[in-house]
Amino acid sequence: MAHDFNNLLTVIIGGLDMILRSPDNAERVTRLARNALEAGRRGERLTRQLLAFSRHQELKLEVAEVAPALAQIEPLFRRAIREDLNLTVGAAETTGAARIDTAQFEAALLNLVVNAADATPPGGSIAIRARRARLRDREISGLAAGDYIAVSVADTGAGMSREVLDRVFEPFFTTKDVGKGTGLGLAQVYGFARQCGGLATIESEPGAGSTVTLYLPSAGGAASAEAPTRPATPLKLPFAKGETVLLVEDDADVRAVTEALLVEFGCRVLTAENGPGAMAVLERGEPLALLLSDVIMPGGMSGVDVARAANRLRPDLPILLATGYAAGRLPDVAADTPWPVLRKPFRMDDLAIAVRHALRAEKSVSQSA
Repeated sequence: MAHDFNNLLTVIIGGLDMILRSPDNAERVTRLARNALEAGRRGERLTRQLLAFSRHQELKLEVAEVAPALAQIEPLFRRAIREDLNLTVGAAETTGAARIDTAQFEAALLNLVVNAADATPPGGSIAIRARRARLRDREISGLAAGDYIAVSVADTGAGMSREVLDRVFEPFFTTKDVGKGTGLGLAQVYGFARQCGGLATIESEPGAGSTVTLYLPSAGGAASAEAPTRPATPLKLPFAKGETVLLVEDDADVRAVTEALLVEFGCRVLTAENGPGAMAVLERGEPLALLLSDVIMPGGMSGVDVARAANRLRPDLPILLATGYAAGRLPDVAADTPWPVLRKPFRMDDLAIAVRHALRAEKSVSQSA
C-alpha cells in the first residue's frame, strides 16, 4: 500500500513542483495538472478498496435488475481484457433483482474479470454468468438459507493450489510481482458481498481454472432508479453570489482549498479552525447563509457539536458537514442526524452540488414560511 501511495504522491508532488517552477507554460501546466488529478482519483479508489475490505465503505444500496446491469457494463469488461481472450456474458431476463450498490457491483466484477484475464493464457475463455439460487440451511458456510442471485466469473486459467486458495481473500495477499498488485482486489470483492448481506466463494484447481461467485440476497419489488448526483450540464459560476459561508476546518491546507472553491461559487467566506472559533463567529451575530464544518476537530468540540450549537442559536441556518472518515467510524453522525455529510476527498462539482442544495433548501423553507 505504501508503495502504491508513494507512486501516486510522486505524480502529484512532482507535477505540482514543476507547475510552480514554470507557471507560464500553459500547455505543460495543463498536462501536469491532469496527471496530478488522475493520480488523486486513483488514490481515492485505493482508499475505497481498503474501506470495502474493512466493510466501512458506504454503499448506496438500491434494488437493481442483475441481467440489465450486466448487459450495461459488458462493453467495459471487453475493453478491460486482451483481444486474444474469449469473453461471454449470460444472464436470463428472469434472473431477478438484488439490493446492491451498482457502482461497487461494477467495480467488484471488473476486479474479477481483470484477475481472470491475468491468469488466462492466449486463446482462453472467461465466462460471466448470473442465475437464481435457493440455498438450504448450511448449504454454504456463512450464508443463511434463502433466495440469492449468484453471479460468477469463471476462467480457463492456471488455477490455484490449495495453499493459495486458503489465503485468496486475505488483504494484501497477492501472487503477482511487486508493483503489479495491491492484494486488495479479491478482499474488496469479499467485503462488498458481505456488506450487501451475501458472500463471495471461490473454486479452483491447478490447471483447471478458477470460478469466483458472488451470492447476493435476492430482492423483491421493482428496480429503483437513483437520481443522478451530478447535474446534466456544468453549474454556472458564480451561483451563490453574495452568500456568506462560515467554514470550520482545522487542516489549514484543506481550509484554504475549500475557501478558494467557495469563493469561486461567489460566496463570502468566514473561517474558523475549530469549534470554539466557530462559536465566536456565531455569537457575534454575523449574517450567514450556510455553516460548513469538518466533523473531527481539536479544541473540545466536534463538527456535530458545532452544528447542534448553531442550530440552537439559529434554527434556520443551513448546515453541511464534511468528513474523510467512513460513517461506521463516526458514532456522532447517527442515522437521525438531520444534516447532510459531504465525503472527502470531494471535487469542485461535489462541493458545488452540496452547497447549492443546502442554499436552495433554505430558500424553499423561507418562501413557504
